[in-house]
Amino acid sequence: MKNSQTLFAGLGSAATFVVIFSLVASGRYESADRGMFGAINSLTSSAVVALPAVALTGLGSGVAEGVIAALIYLFSKPNRKLAVGIVAAIALSDVVVFVLDSAYFRPRPYPVVANPYIQPGRDGSASFPSGHSTRAFAIGSVVSILKGRKYAVIFIVAGGIALSRVLVGVHFPLDVTGGAFLGITLGVSALFLTDALRLVQLARRLIPI
Repeated sequence: MKNSQTLFAGLGSAATFVVIFSLVASGRYESADRGMFGAINSLTSSAVVALPAVALTGLGSGVAEGVIAALIYLFSKPNRKLAVGIVAAIALSDVVVFVLDSAYFRPRPYPVVANPYIQPGRDGSASFPSGHSTRAFAIGSVVSILKGRKYAVIFIVAGGIALSRVLVGVHFPLDVTGGAFLGITLGVSALFLTDALRLVQLARRLIPI
């Protein structure tokens, strides 16, 4: 896992996230971001788009992803390192997104942009970066690194989850794009931490099944 390509991917994604954050914070691309949001979000006027978007955004919740990781751990012994890596990626993503949200507040789309569809239950937290997008791409990184390139198809699911957040009206496109690159960085970091802290061995002692 600890090879130059993995490290390069993590560092490259981190640098890209910094660039995207600078664009958002500067406000120079606010108008363009709102325009892209409107174009994408308007697609949910059709139930054919809206219903899958709601399903994908639900799949991207930390609870749903945690349940999936627990099932992998309980019922697939050869993939226990994968399950622990996923949990580490979720936890690290949530902590980093919380810190960033606390340090920099970007309003969600619905207070500032009229949109045709809004997910039930408005979230008052910061819009940038998208937590769903960050978690999804962090998990995608963990899976693709541990299971190989043939499992990189999971990034299609991660991309769908990220897109769903714009479709349901709770994030701008740059929010989910930034979250995606942040997630890749954190997925790589989660695996390094998993090895360094021997989290797999700890999990096996705590849950000896």
